[in-house]
Amino acid sequence: MLTPMSQPGRSSSGILPMLAVSLIGLGAVAWTNTAVAVAPAPIADSKPDSTPGAAAGVAGPTSPRDWKTPFFAAYRLEEGSALKHIPTPFIPERTDYHREREGPYLAMNPKPPDWMCFRQSGTEVRVTGFGMACDVKTNLRDVLRFVIRLGDAEFEGPEELLKLPIDGDWTTKEGAAVDVLLPELAAIVRKEKGRHLAFEQRTVSRDAIVVRGAAKMKANREKGDEVHLYAEDPSDTGRSLHHSEFSDFLATLSDRLRLPAVNETTEAPEMFVWKDHKDANLPKTTDRREELTRMILANLSAQSGMTFTVEPRPVKVWFVTEVQ
Repeated sequence: MLTPMSQPGRSSSGILPMLAVSLIGLGAVAWTNTAVAVAPAPIADSKPDSTPGAAAGVAGPTSPRDWKTPFFAAYRLEEGSALKHIPTPFIPERTDYHREREGPYLAMNPKPPDWMCFRQSGTEVRVTGFGMACDVKTNLRDVLRFVIRLGDAEFEGPEELLKLPIDGDWTTKEGAAVDVLLPELAAIVRKEKGRHLAFEQRTVSRDAIVVRGAAKMKANREKGDEVHLYAEDPSDTGRSLHHSEFSDFLATLSDRLRLPAVNETTEAPEMFVWKDHKDANLPKTTDRREELTRMILANLSAQSGMTFTVEPRPVKVWFVTEVQ
C-alpha cells in the first residue's frame, strides 16, 4: 500500500503510511493505492557549487566539511549512461544532503527519506522524488512507476517479478526516453540481482478510458470552476486543487483507475482544474471496482460536458519477462 509523505504545505491523508511517495516539480501528481502525493517541494535543492576552482557540486572553501564531493561522485551518472542505481547502505554524505535540502524544515523531517530519485541535466543533479518505505521493501514495480515514470496501465508482468525488491536511490538523465532507460534497468537488475529481465513494448487490446466531445467549462480556479473527481461522496473538502494540462489530468485518471486513457475529444481544454476526493482512489482489490469506475466516469461526464466511458482500444504496453 502506498500513501503520501506529509510535508510542509502538502496535504496528508491521515492513513497509516507504509510507503510514502512525493514527486517534485514535474507538473503532475503521483497516484498511489490509497492516496495522492503532491508535487511541490518545500525548498529548491542546491545547485553544484560555482566557487572558482571548485568542481561542480563541490563545497566551497567556507564549508566546514566537504561532503559534496563524495556525494555527487556517488550520485552523478557515468559517462554515456542514462540511469544509475545507488544501492543501500547509503554513504554518510547523503544525510548531509538531506540536512541542506530541508533547511528550515529539518526539525519537521529529521530522518532522511528511505529512497530518493534524482535527475541530472548536464552536471547538475537535483532530487525529483522521495519516499518513506516504513519497513516495506521498494520493488521493481515502484522503480517502473517512480523512476522510469510509467503509469500502472503502461506495464504488465508476473507479480513475482514486479515484487522483486530493489532498495536504494536512483539518478536518471534529463529527457531520457523510456526505451533508453529500460535496457539500463535490465542491466542493473542482472548485475545486482542475477535476474535476466526483458522489456518489450507491444500494442494490445485493453479496456481503456475513452474521452469524447467538447469541454463546457473554462479552467478558472479563482471562480471555482473545477471538476470534482469522486465516486459517491463529494462532501469532503477534497485533498487539493490541481491546475494542469488536460493530458496530465488524463494520466492521473489513468493511474487512479488503472486503465489506459484515450483522448478522442473534439475540443479538449488546454488546462484543467480539478479536485480529488478520497473515494475516487480505488483499491486494487474490490468487488465494486467496475461499479465505482462507472460512477467516477459518469460524474466527470456530468461536470465537464465531455463523455468518459470504458471501451476496448489498442494501447501500447511494456511487458516485463524473465529470460534465461
